[in-house]
Amino acid sequence: MMPTTFEDVSPPRFANRGRTFVYVLPCVGEDILKVGFSSAPLDRMRTLHSRYFEFFDLDRSFLIETDYLRDARRIERVFITTLVDHQAPSPLVIRRNAAGHTEWFRSAYPQALAVGKDICGKEALVMHSPLRAWLVLHFNEHLDFLYQWSSNLLNTIEFAQQNGGSEIASHYAKALHDVIDAYVAIGVAVSEHIPAECRFRSG
Repeated sequence: MMPTTFEDVSPPRFANRGRTFVYVLPCVGEDILKVGFSSAPLDRMRTLHSRYFEFFDLDRSFLIETDYLRDARRIERVFITTLVDHQAPSPLVIRRNAAGHTEWFRSAYPQALAVGKDICGKEALVMHSPLRAWLVLHFNEHLDFLYQWSSNLLNTIEFAQQNGGSEIASHYAKALHDVIDAYVAIGVAVSEHIPAECRFRSG
């Protein structure tokens, strides 16, 4: 079975020494945000929404980088307790099994940003803000692998189409389009790093 996200064919990320990120992700067009933590925040965003680069406001979102999981848990708890009066249900478009139940907040962005800056200042932690800048660096690190990944996925799509697997082909085609669209939306040029068959997505 072929992988369906670019991260699945990236080089192994050796341990990262417990590094974990607390994330604050405001939505586009709605005054609601998600708080949480993850050692792989990009993967986490994908589980929340396959078009995360359109759904979340990448220019207001931010990460707080910690060296240990326990610190990320503690900082997430600071956000949750501080913003408790703003707690809200998750948006309907978010998959229920990935949404979390107590980590969405409405009308809380200015306060969340202030809390994040205060924590980073007091604990000498790095805040990656805006999130878009962190994503540009992350995506650029993987550009050398994008051509082979997309070529393999195109072959899988073609095989599925030729063998009656239209639903499988559609699934993989969406995964391919989402990844290429993410590069374009974030602002990383990909035309020289993808097969010609994919370049209509990067125009």
